[in-house]
This record gives sequence, C-alpha cells and structure tokens, in this order.
Amino acid sequence: MIKASYLLTGPELGEKKAYIDSIRTEIRNNYGDEIEEYTFYPYDSNMNDAIGAAQSLGMFSNFKIIFINDTAELKKKDVELFLDYLKKPSEDAVLIFTDSGMKVDAKLKKAVGEEKIFWELKEPQMRSYIQNYFRRLGTPIDSDAAAFIAGNCDANTLSVKNECDKLALFFDGKEPITLEAIEEMLFNGKEENVFTLYDQLLTGTLEKATEIAKNLMMSSDGAPIQLLGGLIWQMRRLLGVRTMMDHGVSTYEACVKNGVTTKRGQATHSAGAQRYTTTELEKIMATCARYDELFRSVRTEMQETLFPVFLYEVMVKKGRK
Repeated sequence: MIKASYLLTGPELGEKKAYIDSIRTEIRNNYGDEIEEYTFYPYDSNMNDAIGAAQSLGMFSNFKIIFINDTAELKKKDVELFLDYLKKPSEDAVLIFTDSGMKVDAKLKKAVGEEKIFWELKEPQMRSYIQNYFRRLGTPIDSDAAAFIAGNCDANTLSVKNECDKLALFFDGKEPITLEAIEEMLFNGKEENVFTLYDQLLTGTLEKATEIAKNLMMSSDGAPIQLLGGLIWQMRRLLGVRTMMDHGVSTYEACVKNGVTTKRGQATHSAGAQRYTTTELEKIMATCARYDELFRSVRTEMQETLFPVFLYEVMVKKGRK
C-alpha cells in the first residue's frame, strides 16, 4: 500500500535509490505506468508549489510523486505547510522527503510516521560489495584493487557502482583486476585524476596541485571528499614506506611490502619519502583525518573552498598546526 508520505534519510544513496524505485514500481502496479514527478528544494523552491502539485489534478497521469530534497533545510513555516497538508493528503500523490543527514524537524518526522535511515557502508562492507559487483560482471578483482576503489569513492553504493562500471570498460575480464593494473591505467591516461594530484603532493608544487584539484572538482568525478579519500589511502601507503625505510629497509622492498609495485609508483613514493619525514607524514595523516571529518559536516561548496587550504597545510606546513 502506498503511503501518503515517506521520510528517507542517511548518506547511502544506492539503497535509497533502490527503495524509491520500489515505490515507483508499486505505484505503477496500482495506478498505471504514467507518473508525474516533481522535485523541490528548500533553498530555491516555493513549498506552496509543492503542495499545489500534490493537490492538483494530474493532466497526463493518475498519480504524482513529489520529492522534497534536503528536508532538514525546510523553514518552520514550510514545515507547518506540510503538517497541514498531511492531515488530509491527496489520494493520488505521495510526498517523499529526503535528506543525507538525519536532523529533520521532529514534528515532520512524527507526521510522516516512520523515518527510514540508509546508513553508508563501512570499508570492509564496501570492499565486499565491490568484489561481488565485479564478480557479477564476470571480471574478478583482487582485494587491494577493491580497497583502492573503496578509498576513492564516496561511501555509498551508487557512487561505487558508477566507478566500477567505468573501470570495467578498460578490462576484458580474462585476468583479475589488480591494483597495479589500475595504477598503470590511471598514470598513463591523458586525463587528470587522484593519482596525478597525489603525484603533485609528493613531487610537484602547491600551485600545480591546486590547479589539478580545481579542475577535478569542476568535473563530475572530483567531489572534494572523494579526492580526499583517495589521497588518504595513498598517503597511508607512503607513511608505511617511509617508516620501513627508517628501519633500514630498502626503498624498493618498502614499496613492494606496501603494495607499490609499478616503477612509476615506486619512483613517486621514493620522492615522497625524501620530501616528507615520518613525523611529518604522521602529522599529515592527522590533518587528513581532521579535514575528512570537517568535509562530512559541510556542503560541497564549502568543501571546494577548503580544499586548497588542505593542500597548503599538507605541502607547505607539512601537517604542522
């Protein structure tokens, strides 16, 4: 049975999308294939229009879905509008309130009746999801490669699925996808990516790193928190390399033991180990963790503003406060 309203919160976009698709399927089974859909945001939409869409007669359909995204941003007067509407909702419309967080107005939560929370997957779950997804595609992938993808994607299955689909285009499925193969593909590609950004952090200049970061953030594949995740994953390997070198292990052996097997990758990590001391890398990892927490608490626009500051703290201050 289709409810008058749903409240879907949490950061996991893939499962949330699947749940919305199940609502659409149930509507089609009961009302036919033609559905009108409307999407509204608190910061650029009039919520009276959302109510009007729900109450209007469908011109070309028997049912309407009204999405209210970023629900936590609703003003009190708009919340009151929806509370009044939900006292006597339209029979041929459903309101779907969504938010990546969970700080939705308590009165609205009560009026909807149930909040369905979609939690993001933890890293071990994400690695397992990636390996199972590639297995369904007929292309096995090793654990290091799966861990790399997990570290370079937003922590939701929709983002991971998109990255896996793009990556699968470069492999024929005859051999397992390895981290070395992914690194070779990305380093030798013409487009800038998190590897070329990381290369600048270890061997280049702040100006060039900032330029690459800005170009990536302007593309659809360069969300700041995603870039940061990729850098954290690689900086962790560099710290492992540098620590082993401090204990007398050769650069080559330290790289191999930390999963850096390509000549290009080894050269980059060798240069990085000369540029940063172990103590500096430990401070840089603490800086990365601080910005990761910060990025998860602010909007994308603010993340983009802060990213050059993060690069400055890594490359110039080397983690010093």
